[in-house]
Amino acid sequence: MENQEATEAQRKEFQELSKELFGIYDNGNKDQLLHVGLKGVQQLTAKNSPNNVVSFMNNVAILQHRLNDSETSLKWYYKALNFCDQNKIEDAKSNTYLNMAALYFDLNQFEESIQLTNQANNIAVKFKNDRSIIRCLNNKSYLLYINKEFDQGIEVIEEAIQLCHNSNDEKDFDYASTLSTLYQEYGQLLQAINKTTEAKEAYLLSKKTIEQTPDWVDKYYQNTTLSKIYSGLAECALLENNFEEAKQIAEEGYQFNLENKTSNFQDYESAYILGRIYFKNEDYEKAIPYLTDAFLTNIQTIIDKSDIIIYLLQANLKLNNIEKANEYSDQLKNYWSQYIVEFKRIESEKYESRNRLKAVEDELKNKDLLLEEIKLINEDLEQFSRIAAHDLKEPIKTMASFIKILKGQSVNLNSEANESIDYIEKSADRILMLLNDLLLFSKITYSKMPYEFVNTDILVNQIVESLDDSIKRTNATITIEKLPFLNTIPGLFIILIQNLISNGIKFVPDGRDPQIKIFAEASDSEIAYFIKDNGIGIEEEDLEIIFNTFSRLNSASKFEGTGLGLATCSKIIKHLKGKIKVRSKINEGTTFIVTFPLNAGNNA
Repeated sequence: MENQEATEAQRKEFQELSKELFGIYDNGNKDQLLHVGLKGVQQLTAKNSPNNVVSFMNNVAILQHRLNDSETSLKWYYKALNFCDQNKIEDAKSNTYLNMAALYFDLNQFEESIQLTNQANNIAVKFKNDRSIIRCLNNKSYLLYINKEFDQGIEVIEEAIQLCHNSNDEKDFDYASTLSTLYQEYGQLLQAINKTTEAKEAYLLSKKTIEQTPDWVDKYYQNTTLSKIYSGLAECALLENNFEEAKQIAEEGYQFNLENKTSNFQDYESAYILGRIYFKNEDYEKAIPYLTDAFLTNIQTIIDKSDIIIYLLQANLKLNNIEKANEYSDQLKNYWSQYIVEFKRIESEKYESRNRLKAVEDELKNKDLLLEEIKLINEDLEQFSRIAAHDLKEPIKTMASFIKILKGQSVNLNSEANESIDYIEKSADRILMLLNDLLLFSKITYSKMPYEFVNTDILVNQIVESLDDSIKRTNATITIEKLPFLNTIPGLFIILIQNLISNGIKFVPDGRDPQIKIFAEASDSEIAYFIKDNGIGIEEEDLEIIFNTFSRLNSASKFEGTGLGLATCSKIIKHLKGKIKVRSKINEGTTFIVTFPLNAGNNA
């Protein structure tokens, strides 16, 4: 009974601290948000409530994400993961991974988002955590929606809805809010395959369910879901050519967004829907303010902005606002110029990568090493091609179609505007040709070397175990202090640390037993690993050349090796976006300091 009362008291304290946190966010006080975040972590830690600490850290990270501070948000997520590791609560990592997946998704880093979702799913299944499994399924369904794999997405979301209905966790998680989100996503997928009747039923179920959400739950998610419901119902009405119904629902949604705190995307979407509705009704006077409102939000890509400008250009042409139409024509030209600059950059990187491939072929003799290096070099190219295939080709075709329509309406435009339209049309053709080249290149695929959140304490102890023969033969002593959690490529991290430990064992004066100490220091932005030995040391003038390929400072007859060990370390550190420093004194020993950024892998 006492344990139940203690748990309930901890839950209430967590809810009160979370309310305070979200209240500060609503007031827009960013500095105060961090202060209350730290205070809340201290209070919950003092009450021996580790799971609530992790949840509270996630809340701080989520709010930083909403404030468009992705860097601070990631720092808090890493703090949560490290806290999980220190307190051995692996099951709590699942929710953190899922929230990080959402952040990476918003940053358009889909590979990282998928990877994090899979890691969360593995933990959720292991610990039979229904809440996290449902969230994983929801994430996967949305990624399938983005990839236009609608039928698969429907199967996944139906599984999530069924699991939510059957779940025994109704008291342990926000059942109503979760179910309403699933129904909304279900409606979106059904709408995508033109099943508008079923889609509307799903949206209405979502709206009905969300009314049952507890008061303590963050209103932001409820408001965002409701806004999506309004947009979805309006789009369904548009698909059924019921413009009056679509207009009424879209206006309700637009007003709802004005009165409640919703995301920039929802503000953009509701305004854009209304603008399109009035445009299709040929009410261009009313269409233009909504389209302008959508244009002024900061959520769109160049493609989105170009799409809106084309509507605005056509609307002004219809109203014979020639000066304004010319202005939008110039803006359209400007956006497409940006687009071409970006693709020239991609083409340049493709050319540089091919040159790098040639350099690798000349440098490396070992076929296995060559293949591995080629895989790493081509990751950027493969990512460019995937982006081109996924995000750009179809929108460009749409733009080309719009441009053809504009050419038929261009009689009232001045000669400069007509030249702009011709320029845009030729630019679209060039970009499509470039895309086709990239897509052809993307057919050549290579195995991935994914980043993972790993316990480096476990990894380093495994490395030491693998060196057991050398340790016994040399009577070496290796001391390992508690090491942190790190986002890294485990295979490369192991090779790096193993090489540095092996050097410490190998390069010692005659008659001296090797002594190696391994420890780490963490700051807000990076983690530094120290590998300190009592070996022969390195002359100061040699410190700049020790990482060169085949560099040997000592007699091959006395110390075995190829001269590739530290060169390999240097390549690995560069690939992992890290840095390395060396401190050394002759006959006293050497310390290698390897530093990694906390957000390593974000752009890998």
